[in-house]
Amino acid sequence: MTNHYDLIILGGGCAGLSLAARLSGHGGGAPRTLVVDGRAGYGNDRTWCFWRLPGAAAQELVAYEWREFRVAGAGREELVDCSATPYCAVPGDRFYEASLAAMGRCGRVELVHDAPVYGAVSGGPGRWEVVTPRGSYTATHVVDTRPARAPRQGDAVLWQSFLGVEVEVGRGGFDARRVTLMDFGETPGQRMVFTYILPFSAHRALVEITEFSAVAVAPAELQPLLRGTLERLAPGAESRTVRTESGVLPMGGDCPAFRGGWRAAGRGRARDMRFSGSSGGRRAARSI
Repeated sequence: MTNHYDLIILGGGCAGLSLAARLSGHGGGAPRTLVVDGRAGYGNDRTWCFWRLPGAAAQELVAYEWREFRVAGAGREELVDCSATPYCAVPGDRFYEASLAAMGRCGRVELVHDAPVYGAVSGGPGRWEVVTPRGSYTATHVVDTRPARAPRQGDAVLWQSFLGVEVEVGRGGFDARRVTLMDFGETPGQRMVFTYILPFSAHRALVEITEFSAVAVAPAELQPLLRGTLERLAPGAESRTVRTESGVLPMGGDCPAFRGGWRAAGRGRARDMRFSGSSGGRRAARSI
């Protein structure tokens, strides 16, 4: 593997892999590219959801879609027909596999894991050096797809904190015909808490507790609410947790974490910076 590339992409998450896959579509005409990512590998660690619009990209990756959604609270329930723009889900592992397959077919776009970026330094026009524990790589151009930094308290007006499990139950507890975008149920006190349910079948679903609040909420604080919700959905049923996902998203305000750090077009000077590797996120889009 050569250590010099036309382009180095920092971060192999949704943005980085999407760019790499799109470049791979150029086949032999693609720039020689290296994706540098800090994680050890990929798995089914998250779910991306969106409304299917005409001409939307990545429709072949959709594993589930729903033509009706549900919103409930204060003793009321609304069912909405969304068949014109179905609500779709792309599992993380399907997205990763498709991106890596595209890169493999191209042969000019490579990936290195376990490579948190220690620094990226410009050595002059068209000359960048990216330093990782796996080695140093040089490139004509660098694109950094990672957040500038992790979000902090004070960055946003509100925080969307969530904890969810993909769970299998012994007997049917889910209505696979519709997705529940918001079910406020019995909201504790003055908290703005709701349940989000992606039913993959009558026996399997992703069930999440989400809270909007002025400060970020730790998963441990949401765990009792999630446990109670699962018992309500399938009382007394045996269950198996397939996986867990959690996260915090800033809402409103000018969050420095998402202003972008620096982007290099292959010329000019750059700061000597140190990083701690790729930072995970919840989804590219979760429309509610």
